[in-house]
Amino acid sequence: MSTAKFIGLDVHNETIAVAVADDGRSGEIRFHGTIPNTPDAIRRLVSHLLRSGELTAIWVHGRGWALSLH
Repeated sequence: MSTAKFIGLDVHNETIAVAVADDGRSGEIRFHGTIPNTPDAIRRLVSHLLRSGELTAIWVHGRGWALSLH
Protein backbone atom coordinates (compact mmCIF):
# COMPACT_ATOMS: atom_id res chain seq x y z
CA MET A 1 0.00 0.00 0.00
CA SER A 2 1.37 3.40 -0.98
CA THR A 3 1.56 6.22 1.52
CA ALA A 4 2.36 8.97 -0.97
CA LYS A 5 0.58 12.28 -0.58
CA PHE A 6 0.49 15.13 -3.04
CA ILE A 7 0.36 18.77 -2.04
CA GLY A 8 -1.37 21.08 -4.52
CA LEU A 9 -0.63 24.80 -4.44
CA ASP A 10 -2.76 27.30 -6.36
CA VAL A 11 -0.49 30.34 -6.25
CA HIS A 12 -1.76 33.91 -6.59
CA ASN A 13 -0.10 37.28 -5.96
CA GLU A 14 -1.41 37.61 -2.38
CA THR A 15 -2.46 34.07 -1.35
CA ILE A 16 -1.80 30.38 -1.91
CA ALA A 17 -4.63 27.81 -1.71
CA VAL A 18 -3.37 24.45 -0.38
CA ALA A 19 -4.82 20.96 -0.93
CA VAL A 20 -3.57 17.52 0.12
CA ALA A 21 -4.39 14.43 -1.96
CA ASP A 22 -3.79 10.77 -1.18
CA ASP A 23 -2.09 8.62 -3.80
CA GLY A 24 -4.17 6.81 -6.42
CA ARG A 25 -7.22 7.55 -8.52
CA SER A 26 -9.59 7.03 -5.60
CA GLY A 27 -7.42 8.91 -3.09
CA GLU A 28 -9.09 11.48 -0.88
CA ILE A 29 -8.52 15.17 -1.69
CA ARG A 30 -8.70 17.64 1.20
CA PHE A 31 -8.63 21.43 1.13
CA HIS A 32 -5.96 22.39 3.67
CA GLY A 33 -6.61 26.14 3.61
CA THR A 34 -5.38 29.43 2.21
CA ILE A 35 -2.14 31.03 3.35
CA PRO A 36 -0.53 34.39 2.57
CA ASN A 37 1.96 34.30 -0.30
CA THR A 38 4.96 35.14 1.89
CA PRO A 39 8.19 33.24 2.61
CA ASP A 40 7.30 32.98 6.33
CA ALA A 41 3.84 31.51 5.64
CA ILE A 42 5.33 28.97 3.22
CA ARG A 43 7.96 27.98 5.83
CA ARG A 44 5.21 27.49 8.44
CA LEU A 45 3.14 25.41 5.98
CA VAL A 46 6.08 23.13 5.13
CA SER A 47 6.98 22.78 8.83
CA HIS A 48 3.39 21.86 9.67
CA LEU A 49 3.17 19.29 6.87
CA LEU A 50 6.52 17.75 7.91
CA ARG A 51 5.46 17.48 11.57
CA SER A 52 2.11 15.94 10.62
CA GLY A 53 3.84 13.32 8.46
CA GLU A 54 1.99 14.44 5.33
CA LEU A 55 5.19 15.65 3.70
CA THR A 56 8.50 13.80 3.48
CA ALA A 57 9.94 15.25 0.26
CA ILE A 58 9.21 18.22 -1.96
CA TRP A 59 9.22 18.14 -5.74
CA VAL A 60 8.34 21.43 -7.38
CA HIS A 61 7.52 21.68 -11.06
CA GLY A 62 6.96 24.92 -12.90
CA ARG A 63 7.05 26.18 -16.43
CA GLY A 64 10.06 24.44 -17.89
CA TRP A 65 11.88 23.84 -14.59
CA ALA A 66 11.80 21.39 -11.72
CA LEU A 67 13.32 21.22 -8.24
CA SER A 68 13.47 18.33 -5.80
CA LEU A 69 14.09 18.90 -2.09
CA HIS A 70 14.44 16.06 0.42
